[in-house]
Amino acid sequence: MRKSTWLPDSLARLFGLKAQSSSSLVVDLQSNEGLSLLKSRLLSLKEGESFEGVKQRDGNNFPYLKGWAFRRRVAAALSGQHILVFFNGSIERAVVWVEPDGDPLSVPSSPDPDKEEAAEENAIDLVGEQFLAASFEDDGKIYICRYMNPAW
Repeated sequence: MRKSTWLPDSLARLFGLKAQSSSSLVVDLQSNEGLSLLKSRLLSLKEGESFEGVKQRDGNNFPYLKGWAFRRRVAAALSGQHILVFFNGSIERAVVWVEPDGDPLSVPSSPDPDKEEAAEENAIDLVGEQFLAASFEDDGKIYICRYMNPAW
């Protein structure tokens, strides 16, 4: 079993993580099939498992999720919502998507009320495009949130 390399074992224990094997996936992020495969793989991660990242079928490396350690699924998610929390270095990030007929999910905003940031800075999709709406809905895409909702 290969140990996670992004977080020393002592820190992993402090955060309640178990160093486990990493996983990688080769998909086409522009296709529904590729996104479905990635969603299935993300849902199969165990706590503390490090995700090696995604390599697109065209050979390009995908910059997000590489080395991120899965922390937990948010139990309070409503019907059809998927909220997965990862550690990216020392920062928690949420990876989210909404299934068909799922309840819309509000995009978390900055926890600093003095920061007036545009909504497009609060989330990106997996190909790096800014997300411009106030809530995630069923569009088939997977998003990474810049901020965490305190309820998560």
